[in-house]
This record gives sequence, structure tokens and C-alpha cells, in this order.
Amino acid sequence: MTQLYQEVEAIIQVLETLTIGIVENDYEEYDANLQLFAEKMMLTFPRIIEVYSRPEFKEVASDAQYWSAQLERLITGIQQTDQFLFVDILNFETKENLILFQNMIQGMEIEYE
Repeated sequence: MTQLYQEVEAIIQVLETLTIGIVENDYEEYDANLQLFAEKMMLTFPRIIEVYSRPEFKEVASDAQYWSAQLERLITGIQQTDQFLFVDILNFETKENLILFQNMIQGMEIEYE
């Protein structure tokens, strides 16, 4: 398992905890996890985007644009008053696509530190 795979897994776990904080109106937990999510996202999302420039990803290189757009959606979602829209963005867009990304790099057996 690569370091990038593990970093993506850590983001997924934070997303799950963040979502629970939102749903349970636990703003202390939410604030702490939002900060952790932002830190992990700033470090890992550029690396995800960079992966698509590798020759092994030539056929799916255009998918890198999705991740840039997803960052924008997350920032917009954070600013919304509709918390359930943000939960939707976190769980049904970001988390699911992070899982797909993990599966892709694992399936291609690419070692990416």
C-alpha cells in the first residue's frame, strides 16, 4: 500500500468523523475535524492531481480537472448554511471519489510515495 493511498484513507476517515459532527450538531468536534480535513486536503489533493500527469494515467488524465473542481465545491459547501448540502458534498461526492481513486491506484499497482 502506498503512502498516497494511506493519506487518502486518512482523509476518508476524517470525512466520516466530520459528517458525524455535522449531523449530531457537535460543533466542537466539527471545528476540530474541519481543521484536520483542511490540513490533510491541502497536502494530499495536489498530489492526487499530480498523479494524473504520470504516463500510467494517460487515459484518465482529464480526470485531474475533477479534483480541482471538487476543491472548489468543498470550499463552497463549507460556506453554505445548508449543512446537509455540505454532508452531500463530503459523503456522496468527495468520499466516494476518493475511494474510487484509491481503487484505481491500487488496481494499477502503482507505487507512488
